[in-house]
Amino acid sequence: MPYIYEVSFDIPAEKARLINRVGADLDRVVAYLRALLPDSEGYWESRAMYSLDIPGIVRVKYLSVWQDWHTLEDHRRSAWAEEKVFEHFGNIQPENLEMHIYEEVGSRQ
Repeated sequence: MPYIYEVSFDIPAEKARLINRVGADLDRVVAYLRALLPDSEGYWESRAMYSLDIPGIVRVKYLSVWQDWHTLEDHRRSAWAEEKVFEHFGNIQPENLEMHIYEEVGSRQ
C-alpha cells in the first residue's frame, strides 16, 4: 500500500520570486530531488507545489509517494530525505518545516 510523505513550509509572499525561476534556490532543490529520488528503492513519484490563495504567505509542499512503509522509513533515514535537502540547499530553517505522512484512501485490501 502506498504512503505519501509531505514536507511543507511557508515563505513570506514577497519572497515568492524564489519559486519557478531558473537558478532560484527552491527551483534547484526541487530539480535535485527529482533527479535523485527515482533511484531510491520503493519510490513511485513526487510532486512540488506552492499555494496561490493564502494572503501574505506562500506555502510550499513537496510530496513523495513510496511503495510501502519500509521504503518510506528507509527514505526518511537517508541523506535524500526532503527535509534534509531543503534545509541544506534551500536554506530553510528546521523549525519552519512540517512533515506529515499519509496513507492513500481506499488502498487497504
